[in-house]
Amino acid sequence: MIRQKLKRMIALLAAALVMSAVSGCGGKPEEKQSGGNSSSESSQAETQAPVKVTLPPKTTVSGAEADSDTSDGTEPEQPLYGEDIPYTPALWKATSPDGKEMYMMGSMHMLNDTCYPLPEEIMNAYNSADVLAVECDITALTASAAQLKYSGILKYPQGETVKDHLSAETWEKLSGYLELFDVDVVDAEKNRAWTLYSSVQNLALEDTTLTADKGLDRFLLTKARGEGKQIYEIESVDEQLEMLAGFSDNIYELLLSEYSVENAEKLKEDNKALFKAWKTGDLEWVEKESEGEFEDIPDDLRAEITDFMDTMYYDRNAHMVKDAKELMNSDKRTFMVVGLAHYAGKRGIIALLENDGYEVERIEIKAE
Repeated sequence: MIRQKLKRMIALLAAALVMSAVSGCGGKPEEKQSGGNSSSESSQAETQAPVKVTLPPKTTVSGAEADSDTSDGTEPEQPLYGEDIPYTPALWKATSPDGKEMYMMGSMHMLNDTCYPLPEEIMNAYNSADVLAVECDITALTASAAQLKYSGILKYPQGETVKDHLSAETWEKLSGYLELFDVDVVDAEKNRAWTLYSSVQNLALEDTTLTADKGLDRFLLTKARGEGKQIYEIESVDEQLEMLAGFSDNIYELLLSEYSVENAEKLKEDNKALFKAWKTGDLEWVEKESEGEFEDIPDDLRAEITDFMDTMYYDRNAHMVKDAKELMNSDKRTFMVVGLAHYAGKRGIIALLENDGYEVERIEIKAE
């Protein structure tokens, strides 16, 4: 169905969805403060100013192997999903027509402890790089600073609620779903439709034992800060949030209408399939979710969904390819990490690079 296809794509596309959720409805009270990796290293990274670079000058490539274990010794509240899934995420080496190289990896912005330590091949690629290129630096602000800075686009003005923008049927189903997670529904009403979607999508992923604190972007950004590695933002948090806030309520009505008590178990299984595809690097599965026509688009939404796909996916892919080429030509080795869906399909990063004469080689990850 169209809702499932859009939902799965979004989970593998926009890092700022994770950040906007800090100001959304959140999870159970004890989960709002921190996830499984609330280490002092992570807290310190969130309060530092971003190390933003433009195109870096020529330098010598070097790097030492580092510990990639993010475990803090606490016991998870439920058995972690994914312990028996082979760990072979998607990693590529891209080579320009004149022989310059960079590593590229598909990210998922919420993961769990079964994903750490990262496979040796990934750590070798990261350690060989001088620059970590990401969609946006989601560690640049604390949650409280993000709430203050972005409150105008995250929340409705006083006296206005999301119920004014959604159908009564969608809100009734959605509020029941929120209550499954002990969410204060009255407080949740204050969130704009797009913010609420970000939050409930994160709740659904957390129900599969995934958390933003374990996301690949956050782990690598925190690590890069601690090591003094340069960080290159392809976009910015501002740009991503403005993009997400710019889509119509009709789009978010369509997405939110899938969340209900009756559909909770199916949502959980869908997210397990999504996580499995990321963990095994199953780009073919992702391509099925990102390519082709939507069979069941309502006629009155066709133009809006076309705009959504262009803005969220195709236009950003082209921009990421432009930056990847410039970074490759900068003579500094780069490790680029963006949402896995950006690499998939005929208009994905890999195809666009290959069309321009670049060679893209999948790096084999040896499952342990």
